[in-house]
This record gives sequence, structure tokens and C-alpha cells, in this order.
Amino acid sequence: MKSEPNEIYGVLPYIAPEVLMKEPYTKASDIYSFGMIMLEIFTGRRPYHDTSHDEDLAIKICLGSKPEIKCEVPQLFLALINKCLDDEAQYRPTAEKLVCILKKCLLDLNDEKTKLYKQVEAIKNSAINSSIDYQTHEQAIYTGRRLYFPKLYNS
Repeated sequence: MKSEPNEIYGVLPYIAPEVLMKEPYTKASDIYSFGMIMLEIFTGRRPYHDTSHDEDLAIKICLGSKPEIKCEVPQLFLALINKCLDDEAQYRPTAEKLVCILKKCLLDLNDEKTKLYKQVEAIKNSAINSSIDYQTHEQAIYTGRRLYFPKLYNS
């Protein structure tokens, strides 16, 4: 499949708002996608699983909409996810900063005295019997495809 320079390809929920607005992909755009992946890992649900992946969702994403988090997530990770999903690309952490934060998290997860360790243990204990069952909207598409949203580009 040959792509044109201005075309957008991907999975809508993971594409940064600026890319949906036809700005070029950047490292910060990848950080946004990483934030969505972190969100999926912690919630056990794909982002925007309950809605159609269409032009209306693209517009909502560009207006700052974020997937709802309906479960417990350790504060440090929640803050990191929110930073990665910042609407303004320049406020997202760099990959280098992410590595530093995640390395510190690994250390904290092994130290019973840290707030992160205590939060993770509390969540683990409360989540033992919880289920990750959920319905995916029939128009939620999680395969890469060409995305074209004329209403978004003409607004």
C-alpha cells in the first residue's frame, strides 16, 4: 500500500491529536501512543473500546478527550499516563525522561517503604477477584488503516 505524504495511517485511539490535524509525526507523537498503551496495560481495556472509531471520535480526541479510567491505577503511573497524553506535544515527556521515570519505578516497586509499592500492593489485593470482561463496539477498529476525516480538516 503506497501512502501519500499527507495521509494518516494507524489505529485511531493511539494517534496523537496533532497528527490527526495533519501535523507531522514526531517523537512526541510516539510518546502519546505509548501513553495509550500504558493506559491499556493498566486498565486491561483498549482505549475507546466502547465507541465507534470514526470522525466524531477523531474530533473529540483533537478537542482533548481522553479515555475514561474506571479502575485503580497507582498515582505515579496515572500521572505519567496523563503527561504522555497531554494535548500539547511539547509538554509530553521525552523518551529519555520516560526511561528515567520507569527505572525509578522499578526500584520503588522493590522497596516496601515507597508509596508506589504500597499502592500497587493495595490494588493487587483488591483486584484478585475482579474481571476484565468488556464489550467492544462493533465499529471500534484496532487494525491499522488509512484515516480520512474531512470535517476535522475543514474546521
